[in-house]
Amino acid sequence: MKTSKPAHPLLRAAFAAVSLTIPAILARANTNYVSAFDTADEVAAWNFDFGGVTHSISFDPTMDGNTNASSGSMKVTFGFSTNIQPSSENKGAYIALLNPPITGSDILDLDSIHMDVKIDPASTTDSQGFNGYLQLALRGNGDWHWYPQFGDNVGTNYQTDDNGWRHFEQTITLPGGTDTPTNIHRVDFQLYGGPVQNIDGPVTLWIDNLYYTTFTVTTSPPPTMTLVRTVPGCNITATVNGGTYSRQDIRTADANSHYSWINPTNGAVTYSFTITNFPSAPTPGLEARMLLVGNHFAPGQFADYNETNVIYLRLYDVGGHFDEELYYKVNADHSSIFAGNFLGRLSGASPLGTWGITLAGTNVTMFGPPGTLSTNLGPEVLTAFNTYTYPYIGIIPNNDANVGQSATFSTVTVSGATTALNERFRNLNQWKKNGIAEDATGVLLQPSNTWAKILWPFPHSPIYSVHATNVLASAPSWPPAPNLIPNSVGATIFTVGTNKAVLLPTPTNTARFYRLESP
Repeated sequence: MKTSKPAHPLLRAAFAAVSLTIPAILARANTNYVSAFDTADEVAAWNFDFGGVTHSISFDPTMDGNTNASSGSMKVTFGFSTNIQPSSENKGAYIALLNPPITGSDILDLDSIHMDVKIDPASTTDSQGFNGYLQLALRGNGDWHWYPQFGDNVGTNYQTDDNGWRHFEQTITLPGGTDTPTNIHRVDFQLYGGPVQNIDGPVTLWIDNLYYTTFTVTTSPPPTMTLVRTVPGCNITATVNGGTYSRQDIRTADANSHYSWINPTNGAVTYSFTITNFPSAPTPGLEARMLLVGNHFAPGQFADYNETNVIYLRLYDVGGHFDEELYYKVNADHSSIFAGNFLGRLSGASPLGTWGITLAGTNVTMFGPPGTLSTNLGPEVLTAFNTYTYPYIGIIPNNDANVGQSATFSTVTVSGATTALNERFRNLNQWKKNGIAEDATGVLLQPSNTWAKILWPFPHSPIYSVHATNVLASAPSWPPAPNLIPNSVGATIFTVGTNKAVLLPTPTNTARFYRLESP
């Protein structure tokens, strides 16, 4: 994934495991990675945007644009079909959020955009012997304007290197004058397969090293390494800059989703979540929540607004105390949940603890550390949640000052339904975050053997790795920090919004010191 750079030390300071911050060395910032595709989380940040093809993406650690065996790329498969050949929908596009967006004078400094692409030789060819027409575009302004950049046919042997990769760089062109965009907030790539190309089968490609450069070469401020104590569970951070009302949700991935309480063989069904970490400082408006979405086989993002049938349990900082509130709506897609039915409120001094609802027919009991409250749903729910019921959990900032804050969910349970859920977050196999969270990088699994995490705001270049030693004075070398994943080398670096993060295992009595290094 990484562009080759001469080996030279860029960071010389280190900190003990009990320290809080340490400045890094100044770095050049004219190269800005959109996605280096070093981890599965970077792939998860991409969402399908449009097109009529079947589609899938995954992280492939075996393929890399720089043939780096310890890196990887994003694998994309599009299922082109004769059924959609005659239409303009025989295409597929994926999109990713730029966080932060490019704004102001930075737009005027844009120089070029770069990406590596490789086509699987087994892919279906088009009418010209290629594998479709690939286009890369920037999306900007409030109307999501399409600013095309790169566009060309792609193929297994067309302008590729000896390893089958095509490395392209394209001068960024944008309209000028009064048409100059005020912000660039996303990047899109599209593979077009018809009707001129008439592709009638699957095409698989790998994408790597997507970055843009700027004309100005500036010196970035020293990044700061921060050591943060962690609590095991699913840590969800509000990572979308300017996303005051961004929905950072995940939902159960079970395609059958038999979590409904409406079943003649079931008695009462309880849905609950446990919060074990929440900001200690006042964060007015910051919200943790659970949603139940009914009778949609594939519910998506912004479920409280977009979905038709929703039960909404929210826990939020009111300022000095925390309120748990319950709402629901039925047959009301694309409408605010707060325009629906309000059922009750509990107030408590702390957000920590287990919160939830117990449902039996139209009877509902809301509970949490402050106590319980019994009320009733309307009879319309009996046919609105009887086929599918998807549990969601997540957070909303609800205040500009809360962007960057996070909450940790240690458990989520569904008891009494046809399908039981007893989630302790040892993995995220039962959950879907890509296409649900507005920024999937903000969802970080913190395993049970995690003690702390190192965070640093990245310039996109250079790319740092974390190294560690037990001996600070005259340390002969700083090897890569140990990984939580057995039999792997080096510490996995996660992208969490505009930060990079490394999880640290529970310490022994041995002292441990860490520093950042760049190749």
